[in-house]
Amino acid sequence: MISRSKSSFQKNLGCITVLLLLAPPTQALSLSDTPRDPLKPFVGEWVVDNANPSGTNLVLRQEGTRLIGSSPSGEESLEFKSTGEFGFLEGTLIEEDGKVSATIELSRRENRIIIELAPPQSEYVIMTARKVQGSPSVEASDAIEKANVRVENAKQNLTKALASKDDGALQNATNELQDARLALAKLTESDTKQKVASKQPATDKQEKPSFEIRTEEAAIKQVSSMPDIREWVKDVEAANKKGDQPRSARFEATEEGKRFVVHVFEYVGTDEEGHTATLGWYNVDKATGGVTEEKMF
Repeated sequence: MISRSKSSFQKNLGCITVLLLLAPPTQALSLSDTPRDPLKPFVGEWVVDNANPSGTNLVLRQEGTRLIGSSPSGEESLEFKSTGEFGFLEGTLIEEDGKVSATIELSRRENRIIIELAPPQSEYVIMTARKVQGSPSVEASDAIEKANVRVENAKQNLTKALASKDDGALQNATNELQDARLALAKLTESDTKQKVASKQPATDKQEKPSFEIRTEEAAIKQVSSMPDIREWVKDVEAANKKGDQPRSARFEATEEGKRFVVHVFEYVGTDEEGHTATLGWYNVDKATGGVTEEKMF
């Protein structure tokens, strides 16, 4: 496994190209109704929760049958394709020094995505991103589109009724047009409020990751993906190459109720004889994936 320092992907999230196979999935996920366009759920502006303290914006936009992502730097790119499962893509992160396997997944709430970089080319890095600005939701967009069609049809019916000089048909067509315009106005107002709300500053609750940690292995991955821990692992491996005694970074997880406790320590010596030096203990929330350091004193 190649040890990597802080990935510029975590800092910048450079230019990203998402390539999809547009064949419909054989089985839909239990998200909300599956949209007609599989790219729409990924379109918008996303802030990566655990990339760095200030957050990193990733803007995804649709260009034909491709989803293009960009951030200010544009130093790297991601290329994904559909796996045949709605809301889940897999591909590679392309950096100057090589490629890393990666996946991107739409969460069940459809306002978050989960990005994961995986071995053998990289240590596990798991990041979540929340949508803060983008196109209307798929459901609202489709509803507005249908409402516009209804208004246009009502206008055509009214024109025909005027030509027929049938008072009953004219009254019905007039009422239908009024109802269609009222429905469109309500949908447009609701969509406008949603856009305004999406631009509001995120609350502390929104900043927390929103995926479950169910196994000890997943808890260790979550802790080991933290930038400070990755830097520490790099230092230990550098010391191992220079020192007289073997050194290694180790992680042990224990399940305790609603959390996992991960012990992070350095082991110096051989399997037969050696000693440990604890870096810290970290609590991983099962429900959110949030990581907090446990203060021993």
